Order: sequence, then structure tokens, then C-alpha cells
Amino acid sequence: IMGWEHQHLAMFITPFGHIDLDDESDTQAAYLPIGAVLREPGDTIAYVYDFGDDWHHTITLEKLNTRNCTQPKVTAGNGACPPEDCGGIDRYKDLLRLSKRAPLNDDERETLDLFNMQDWDAKYFDKNEVNQRLKEEVPPIFD
Repeated sequence: IMGWEHQHLAMFITPFGHIDLDDESDTQAAYLPIGAVLREPGDTIAYVYDFGDDWHHTITLEKLNTRNCTQPKVTAGNGACPPEDCGGIDRYKDLLRLSKRAPLNDDERETLDLFNMQDWDAKYFDKNEVNQRLKEEVPPIFD
């Protein structure tokens, strides 16, 4: 949903233990309703993506929609998704600093080109785009 291409292993860390996102996992995340792990406002789970780059996220249930709702929805967000395989948070910070510098030498331009960061806007976030991806990638909660 963030914009990564699901090219790496990932897992959720919940009060019920680790839930891997690979086909070999005993607990398949695709078959576990989100309401089973996020039940009350304030409940949190962790999401780890790409065990090499080691991206850690905290997911917090802020509000329950009491209306008849079958599709998860993002109501707010902040910032662009870092490029896939950019090397983790420290390397991403280096790339952000580089993207703001001018002039760049050939090697620096090539590095930014490698990650499609030539005209990078780290603050960019469009909740409508995210919700469209949710509709495309996440099946409705109730069929």
C-alpha cells in the first residue's frame, strides 16, 4: 500500500506473535482479519519490511468506523514511500540530503537516478492514491 513492490520478506508483530507474509508461514496474514489483532482504538501492531533494509513501522488503530464498512480506508498520512532497496533508513537519509544538493557530480546524479529520486518530494502523500491501491490490493472485509 505504501508503494513498495512486495519484493522482500515482511512480517507483522502482534500480541499473538509474528505473522509472516510468505507462503510458508503457519499463520497466513491474508486470512487473518485485521479486526482480530487491532480491536480497540489505541491498539498497535508492528510491520517489518525487507529484513535487509529493515524498515520498521507502527500501525495504530485510531478510530473504529461503526458504519457498514467493508473496505479499509486511510484517512491521513505523511511523506513519500522511500524507494525500494535504497538501503534502509540511514541510507535513505543520505539520499534525501543528496537530493537537496546542487550542483551534483556525475556519480551523485547516477545514484539518484538509480532510485528515481531526481525530482524527489519526500513530503508527497496522496491519500486518494493510497486508498485506490487498497481497493486494488486488499479484498473487502466481508463478501
